[in-house]
Amino acid sequence: MERNSNNYFSPFFVYILGFLTLFFAYSLRWSDLYPEMSGGLIAFILITCLIMGAFGILFNRKHYFAFRPSTTSTKRLQKWGKWYMVANVLELLYSRNLGGEDIESFGIPIFHIFVLSFGAFLSLMIFYKMLSDRKSIKPLIWWFLLSFTSPILVFGRGIIFMTLAGCLFLYLMSVQNIVKKIIPIVLIVVGGLFFFGVFGDIRIGAADSRFSNPTSKVTISKIGQATDEFEQSIVPHEFMWSYVYMVSPIGNLQHNINEAEDPEQNLSTLWELFSNEMITETIGKRISGSKKREEKLVIPILNVSTVYARPFVIFGWWGLILIFIYTLLYIFTVLILVPRDSEYFLVSIAIMNIILVFNLFDNMFTYGGYANVIFIPIIMSIRVFIKDVKKLRTDATR
Repeated sequence: MERNSNNYFSPFFVYILGFLTLFFAYSLRWSDLYPEMSGGLIAFILITCLIMGAFGILFNRKHYFAFRPSTTSTKRLQKWGKWYMVANVLELLYSRNLGGEDIESFGIPIFHIFVLSFGAFLSLMIFYKMLSDRKSIKPLIWWFLLSFTSPILVFGRGIIFMTLAGCLFLYLMSVQNIVKKIIPIVLIVVGGLFFFGVFGDIRIGAADSRFSNPTSKVTISKIGQATDEFEQSIVPHEFMWSYVYMVSPIGNLQHNINEAEDPEQNLSTLWELFSNEMITETIGKRISGSKKREEKLVIPILNVSTVYARPFVIFGWWGLILIFIYTLLYIFTVLILVPRDSEYFLVSIAIMNIILVFNLFDNMFTYGGYANVIFIPIIMSIRVFIKDVKKLRTDATR
C-alpha cells in the first residue's frame, strides 16, 4: 500500500536540485578562483533542467515514485547478510594467503567487485525494510552495520558515504509531509556546512580559526580567493570551505570549456566517449583501448569537475549533449527493467539518485565502486519476472 508521501526525490528532480544548487552557489561569486560561467554552459544547464523537470512533472502526476513499504522478509535479508559475511571471510582468507598488504589488490579478482556492490545493495535493502516496519529494526540493525564490512576492509570511505546518502534518500521519500521537515533539514544542512568549515580551519591551523590556536598564516579566504563582497558580508568565513568545494565542479568544467583544444569528432573519439565515460570501468577499461583523459583543473587538490568535463575534452559540446541523453536513457532503462511493483523499485531509485548526485563531482556511471550496484536490482527483478512467466505458463497448461 502506498503512503501519502512526497514524489519530489525522483531522479529527474534530484538532477535539477543538484545542478541548480551548484548554479546558485556559483552565481554568488564569493570567490575569484574560477572563471565566470559562459552563456553556453548556463544555457546547457538550464535546458537540461527544463527537460528533466518536464519528465519529473509527468511522473509526479501519476505518483510514480510514491513510497511503498518493503515486501522483502526479514529472514530473507538476514539470509543474504549471512552469505555476504561468508563472502567477506573468503576474501580475507584469499588476501591473507597472498600475503599482500596493498589495499588496491585486496580480495578475489572480479568476485570482490560483486561483494562490494552487493554490500551496498544489502545496506539499502535493510534500511528500506527498517523504514517500512519498525518491528524489523531490532533483528536487522546489526546486519545493517555488518553490511558495511566490505568497504571498511578496503577503507572505501566513498562507498560508505554514498550508501548513507542513499539511505537518506529512502528516508526523504518515506516522509509523508516534507514541508514540515524543511526547517529542521535546512538547519541541519547549514550547521553541517558550518562545522565542515570549522574542521577545515582546524586541519590547516588557520590564522582566523575561532575554535583552535592558529599554527599558520594560511586562511580559507586566501586559498579560495574570497571576493571583497564576501569579506565584507556577515557570512562567517567558515562557509567559504563549503562554498569552494561546491563551486569547484562547475568552475573546473568552465575552465575546461575555456582551455580545451577543439576535439576531433569521429568514430574513434565516439568509441572513447562510450567506453570510458558511459559504462562501468569494470568493462570499459577492458574494451576501451585508450586511457581516460585528464581534465584540466584550476587547482589540482580541487579535482572535481562534474560528469560533463571529460566528455567535453573528448567530444566537445556534443560530448555534453550525448552524456545528457545517456543519463535519460539510463533512468528510463532502469524504470523499465525494475517495474514499479518490484520489491527492489525504491532501492533502485535511491541508487540512481546516488549516481546523479555524485555526477555533480565526477562520472559515477563509470565508477566501479557504485556503477555496478544498479545491476543487482535489475537482475533480481528480471529473475522474478521470468519466474512469474514460468508460473503463468504452468498454470495455463493445467
